[in-house]
Amino acid sequence: MTTRHPKQSLHAKYMWNILDHKRLVAKHVQRVANALFGRAVVHDYSKFGPEEFDAYAGNLPYFEAAKYGSEEYKAACERIRPAMQHHVTSNRHHPEYFPDGINGMNLIDLVEMVCDWLAASQRVPGDSVHLDIQQKRFGIDPQLMRIIENTVAFLQSPQSEE
Repeated sequence: MTTRHPKQSLHAKYMWNILDHKRLVAKHVQRVANALFGRAVVHDYSKFGPEEFDAYAGNLPYFEAAKYGSEEYKAACERIRPAMQHHVTSNRHHPEYFPDGINGMNLIDLVEMVCDWLAASQRVPGDSVHLDIQQKRFGIDPQLMRIIENTVAFLQSPQSEE
């Protein structure tokens, strides 16, 4: 009968502890990835509905020519106010969906929101993500804003493709 050295037993136990921790982290990361993938599939689905489709389609030329936050952009938004109100209150990646705005969002909502902002900024050549406008508009506190800025920088960098 062989007796294990106490140190070997602790090492083995620690190894199993690490592996179990990695398994649990992977399980949670996979849940986040699945949630984000699901969001990508249904993103802006409400724009296909009758409450939004015709309004957005009819004003597409105005939105294509207007930089976010400009007077032209604001005028285009005003022309389709009911459709936009329906949209932001039907999709949880918009702070307006929640009674307490951005404070009601979870991290999945925030990631989709940032991706939405980035994609929207790419529709107009030469435009950018106007984070200063968004911060003021939604009352985003400095710490969360820094995280959003870091995320936008990451998504715009070549390393995000890796």
